[in-house]
Amino acid sequence: MPKSPDQFTIDAIAASVRYEPETGRLYWLPRAPETFIGSDGQTKAHTANLWNARFAGKEAFTCARPDGYLTSSFNNRKLLAHRVAWLLGTGAWPKGAIDHINGNPADNRLSNLRDVPSGENQKNMKMFRNNTSGVAGVHRKGGRWVAEINSDSCRHYLGCFKSKAEAAEARLAAQRRLGFSDRHGTA
Repeated sequence: MPKSPDQFTIDAIAASVRYEPETGRLYWLPRAPETFIGSDGQTKAHTANLWNARFAGKEAFTCARPDGYLTSSFNNRKLLAHRVAWLLGTGAWPKGAIDHINGNPADNRLSNLRDVPSGENQKNMKMFRNNTSGVAGVHRKGGRWVAEINSDSCRHYLGCFKSKAEAAEARLAAQRRLGFSDRHGTA
C-alpha cells in the first residue's frame, strides 16, 4: 500500500492512467498543467505540453524488472503494473499480494490477477535462480540429499535421503499435501 494515500488514490491514478482489463495494458492519459511543477524556469503549461507530447496515449508501465514484473514511476514513486491494474480494475488497492494465475508476471489482464495472502502467493513461485540441485527445496548436505518446504511461515524438514530422486519425491508429495500449485518450483 502506498505510504502517501492522498497521492496514490484511485482518483489520482485514474486521472493519469487508463487500464484495459481485457489486455492488461496501461496507457498514460493527457495531463493538465496544474498537475505539474514548472521546471528550469518553464511554466507548468510548457512542462505539461512537453510531457503530453512525449507520453500521452502511449503504453505505460513497460519497464520490465529482471524478474519480469512491469513497473513505472508515478509521482516520483515506483509502482508495479499489476498492483495499479488491480486498483483500476477493482477500485481498491490489493489487501495482500497479487498473484498472476498463469505465472507470467507481465500478463496483467484482470482475469489473470487475484488478491491473495502472501503465503498463498508463495505456493506459486518458480524455482529460485540460485538453486543448484534443479529441484526446489532439495539440496545436498554431505553425501546425502535433504528435502524441505516452507509453508505458512514455517520450514518443514522432510528428511534426509540417499538419492536426489527420493528427496524430490518427498518434496513433491509435501507440495501436493500443502496445496502448492503444479507450477511451484518449476524453472
